[in-house]
Amino acid sequence: HYPIRPVVLGGDDLIVIIRADLAYDFTKAYLKAFKKETGRIFKKELSGFMKNGKEMKGLTACAGIAYIKDSYPFHYGINLAEELTGEAKKLSKSDDVQKMVNGEKIPSSLSFYKVQSSFTEELKEMKKRTQFTGKSNVRFDYGPYFIDDIDGFACVKELDEKLEIIQKHKTDKSKGVSKLRQYISELYKDRSTAKFLLDRISKVNSNFYKDLKLESERKKDKMILNDLIQLHTFKEAYNEKN
Repeated sequence: HYPIRPVVLGGDDLIVIIRADLAYDFTKAYLKAFKKETGRIFKKELSGFMKNGKEMKGLTACAGIAYIKDSYPFHYGINLAEELTGEAKKLSKSDDVQKMVNGEKIPSSLSFYKVQSSFTEELKEMKKRTQFTGKSNVRFDYGPYFIDDIDGFACVKELDEKLEIIQKHKTDKSKGVSKLRQYISELYKDRSTAKFLLDRISKVNSNFYKDLKLESERKKDKMILNDLIQLHTFKEAYNEKN
């Protein structure tokens, strides 16, 4: 059995059903391949086509990943993925991003969200309920993530590097990954207790704390940590089943 099923395939429109642990890596690889292959296939057409003084090397695309349960209505999942794609496109086309890339292109980006209940509601409402910690004044809506590095914005390179660190420390006897989950959970309840937990991690799990650069997370009001733990959990859940 293949862990992926195409649903829509036409032009740059692609919708697939894919196993959760593979969705992020597949989407990232697709966006990179789309730019590379369009650059190769349309080399003649793109040759000499300039945008703000720079020749285009390929076409870009944006994507959204909706992580949903089996019980979640499929058409709502499709709509959610489209909303997430729209969110990525909106940021890619924003003035702030265009200033950073000198208007050369609309950079490829991806956005993802894990639905945590069977209730259907708008993405904005779900994010408000799950990604904003009123008690701690911390946000977990770190993305969308750009495929190429853009200063001042989230990118897949940062996400991948931190995922490797979490993977490296997942079997530590001191259980730093498990404690990080507790820290994230506590941020929704009480920031002072969460601070105490992070202090404990800095002492008991010092290598994990340093490698993941958790000291810098203390000062942020927008964190990547929840996205990291979710992507790591998808892979671990599949590995445990097999």
